[in-house]
Amino acid sequence: PGPPAPPLGCALGTEYRSRSVRVAPGDRLVLYTDGVVERRDEPIDRRVRELRRLVSGLGPLEPGRLCTAVMEWSSAHAADDRAVLVAGF
Repeated sequence: PGPPAPPLGCALGTEYRSRSVRVAPGDRLVLYTDGVVERRDEPIDRRVRELRRLVSGLGPLEPGRLCTAVMEWSSAHAADDRAVLVAGF
């Protein structure tokens, strides 16, 4: 909860709050760069929602396969660099 902080490394002097989240077996943490979701002709909020639906709908994939699926999903019209990191629990 609460407003998001600026991306890491973008704003010098920014103070970041620590947050804790409980994870359960089967949960996944998906970290990605802006190039995965940003498109010039689409609102970023919509793309983030679409990414959430994609990841939720894929079921229990091993992290490497989930990274591949996200990169393939984001490859259409990608104009920026893209990186994805997935941690499975």
